[in-house]
Amino acid sequence: MQVNYRYLTAAGFFIYATVFMLWSLMTTYDFVYGIQAQLASYAVTALMTFFATRFVDATNANAWVYGAIWALIYIALDVVLVVPVAGIESLGTSFNLISYGVILLIPIIVAAIAGMLVQRGAAGTQQNTI
Repeated sequence: MQVNYRYLTAAGFFIYATVFMLWSLMTTYDFVYGIQAQLASYAVTALMTFFATRFVDATNANAWVYGAIWALIYIALDVVLVVPVAGIESLGTSFNLISYGVILLIPIIVAAIAGMLVQRGAAGTQQNTI
């Protein structure tokens, strides 16, 4: 199980920065309340985590490491940037817990699907050569 820690850290900051910019944009246009804002945040979080997972080329063996470290980076940056403004209680909200869960699970799901597709492609190639 090989993990590229430079990519791991850079992608973790990329995920957080993208979602942080989204919330800054939504705050500017007063779009921070309601289910639409939360769903937009979840979608962007999942999309950026998907791109990061493909960027680091996570496999079934190391996807959980990427997800766990990215979730920890996200939590640490929330502590540094959000807690001084919103308080420590903000970390325990259902919205944040779901976001952390999305970041934790998306790499595992993406790597599993990619692994299945590679296996299917390899099996199809073997059948065509026989």
